[in-house]
Amino acid sequence: MKPLMLAVVFMLLSAGSLYAQPRPDAGAWKKMNLSEEQKTALKDIRTETQKKMIDIRATLQKKRIDMKDMMQDESADRAAFEKLSREIADLQVQQKLALFDADQKVMKQLDPEQQKQWKEMKGKRMEMRMKDARGKREHMRGPEGRSSRGRRGMMQERTEDAPPPEDD
Repeated sequence: MKPLMLAVVFMLLSAGSLYAQPRPDAGAWKKMNLSEEQKTALKDIRTETQKKMIDIRATLQKKRIDMKDMMQDESADRAAFEKLSREIADLQVQQKLALFDADQKVMKQLDPEQQKQWKEMKGKRMEMRMKDARGKREHMRGPEGRSSRGRRGMMQERTEDAPPPEDD
């Protein structure tokens, strides 16, 4: 379950990248010397993508609530669970494709030098997101680098650190 949660967190972080990107009039964009037409086109792309992402995210959240309810149901049906899991996976793919399409539209609006700057900006944002995610994971590990694996993990850690029993 833990790998699934980490995957979901990573997906949410990456899915928000275009939604959280700077506006065309923000500082990093000013260095790109965008024309007014480019600014307008990029704003339109950003707005269109934001709306698309809101719709996908809302549907995804509803499906996750359905999944939670299904997991708590004592008579959960495996086929229904599989169907819902596939629907969630398809929505996650839709998110990635929407971001990919938006990125391609942005690239078509830029000249070669601006494309180079755009790629550098994306790389820096990705590094920052990865660093933030790494920091959050380390924070979740708790004091002394111990993972938050629950009671079983704590018992395992205790027995690993314990001296061997003495022979009587």
